[in-house]
Amino acid sequence: MGQPVTVDEVMYYLGVGEESRQVVEREMAAALGYLRRATGTDWSQRPEVAEAVKARVWLTFYAVRGGAQNTAYLERHLIDLVTQLQYTGGDIDDT
Repeated sequence: MGQPVTVDEVMYYLGVGEESRQVVEREMAAALGYLRRATGTDWSQRPEVAEAVKARVWLTFYAVRGGAQNTAYLERHLIDLVTQLQYTGGDIDDT
């Protein structure tokens, strides 16, 4: 089993090119650390957190730099995802 989401997938999600690869890799590692601290679980090999990783990377890549508008929705969405992970251990039912 590999990472929950690939660097290329996150770069596509962010709409950035190869010049941002190192930053994206660093932010992905930070996102996984954030999720581990928030939930007490190592998610580095679990696909259930792909959406949370992408959301956290987007927030740090754009919002922290001041280039994003209206990040409140994505911040709430990330909090909801983390809460689901805390309560379900990754067994999220999308029905």
